[in-house]
Amino acid sequence: MDKKLKTGVKPKSGAAFSSIAVISGRPGSVFNSTVAKGIEDHAAYLGAAKKSVLYHTPRDSSAEACCAEIIDVIKQGDAGGIICLGFIPDSITSNKLLRSGLPAVFIERNVKGFHSVKVDNFKGGLMAAEHLIKKGYKKTGFILDVQAGDKHSASFERYQGFLKTLGESGLKPVKDACVTVDRHNIENGRDAFEAFEGSLNNVDSIFCVAGDLVAIGFMMEAKAEGIKIPNDIAIVGYDGIEAARAVVPALTTVKQPIETMGAKAVEIINGCLSGSVKTTVNICIDAQMSEGGTS
Repeated sequence: MDKKLKTGVKPKSGAAFSSIAVISGRPGSVFNSTVAKGIEDHAAYLGAAKKSVLYHTPRDSSAEACCAEIIDVIKQGDAGGIICLGFIPDSITSNKLLRSGLPAVFIERNVKGFHSVKVDNFKGGLMAAEHLIKKGYKKTGFILDVQAGDKHSASFERYQGFLKTLGESGLKPVKDACVTVDRHNIENGRDAFEAFEGSLNNVDSIFCVAGDLVAIGFMMEAKAEGIKIPNDIAIVGYDGIEAARAVVPALTTVKQPIETMGAKAVEIINGCLSGSVKTTVNICIDAQMSEGGTS
């Protein structure tokens, strides 16, 4: 099915684009804002009006609050489809959404009965581990986010992919060399460095499951403390955002095609509305290693 959904290809005559409701519990995150750009750009390419993408902001980032927004969209009846970012609805909401007949795409999550677009995060974590091992690093620490404890999350998959590769290589995670942050920003990266400081002598590398901005914050604080990257410690991020190339040295990262995910979701919605998509579409896109100077 993925081969039929080529971004950049306008729909055939008869395909009618409609408004799309976008629901995200973390609208301010770099990942979600980049997905939103992909949604908006591709909707515009397909001939949508400027206000055809309708953003619904839940009261907080919980799945419960996001589910309330889904119900609200169904009640309002002014959207032709829904794109949901980073959460799994409860069974009651899922059933109501299925009964509504609205095409829905979940980004970063597989939800039974619905379309989905995600990156192969397990493979991404595997690639990060292979990269560090090939470079000769054997003592890796981790910066996780709170989502890493959710087995359905992208962060969990990244972490598990990395750990699997370590095990297959005969290596083990360094004891107590793991820090968890609650937000994906530079300040939390700085905080992660401070939390790590006592155990930095035990590691030679860091895999930042929590994303590039956190990795950049870690780098900035490390450099401020006179630590040379990668001579003293290597670091690999995850996302491939533009800022990863702007820092010095450029951040080595697992690059995921974030805008493409948004564009693919729009293609699915449009295909459902035009009648060209008749079965459930689940797209999984490969990530790529982007080597900078931090490893």
